[in-house]
Amino acid sequence: LPPTNGNGRVEVDVTVPEHLVESMASETGILNFTVRLPTKSPGEEVTARGSSLLVQPEGVMVISDIDDTVKVTEVFLGKDVVVRNTFLEEFRPVSGMVNLYQSWWEEYGATFAFVSNSPPELQEPLREFLINSGFPLAPVFLRPLGGSKEERANFKQSTISELLRQFPRKQVVLVGDSGERDPIVCAELLRQHPVQVRKVLIRQVSPKSLVDEAIFDGIPADRWQVFTDPADAVLPDDLRDLAKWSGILSYAKSLGSKALQEAASVLPDTDAVEDSREVTA
Repeated sequence: LPPTNGNGRVEVDVTVPEHLVESMASETGILNFTVRLPTKSPGEEVTARGSSLLVQPEGVMVISDIDDTVKVTEVFLGKDVVVRNTFLEEFRPVSGMVNLYQSWWEEYGATFAFVSNSPPELQEPLREFLINSGFPLAPVFLRPLGGSKEERANFKQSTISELLRQFPRKQVVLVGDSGERDPIVCAELLRQHPVQVRKVLIRQVSPKSLVDEAIFDGIPADRWQVFTDPADAVLPDDLRDLAKWSGILSYAKSLGSKALQEAASVLPDTDAVEDSREVTA
């Protein structure tokens, strides 16, 4: 592995052969792995274990904020309330958001990623909260404590931009809340990636935390939505087709190349037949 970066972390891309993926991954798409790091003492090493979620390169991806989007933090009420909800109270999901995300997972075949300005020290508590609450399995990207002021301010936008670069064939939905800068960040990402980012959804956290609609000037009304009740949040209907085609192609792959070609022939101008997968730790 390469040396750690300024935040004490190692970043590296690893290619996993298809035959290992098929033989070692679980039915839920989880690939467990072991990392062995040599120490200065001869013959000694440090062993760490982890897991990766295997994600198909096509289909729907939902990139979501955490605080006040899926978790009750109440940033809009001030620091004292944030401290209480973070360190003194049990984490609570925003009412209705678990059911909403589960429905997108079931009906649209959506994969998920969470991007938050919370510090990395909350990685495990947040991961456990998301799993125990019933949210779909997903990687969690948290903002490092180090870095310049500009890097910290741009963390969410730069992280989402990198996810868009890694999954260029995904159709992406961005979900945030009205309590901080999510509307500005999401609107800008939609303008920068008008084909890949299909819709922006903003949860209004309070009657006092309204979304300035001018932020979305020039963006068609059906490409963004502000909601209070998660049951009102709507995705484009045509995204359902991506789940259908993904299932057809996955099944065809299991039957062999001839079946794959026959299934792919019904798709208009698609490159989804490539035998590749992305690994997200």
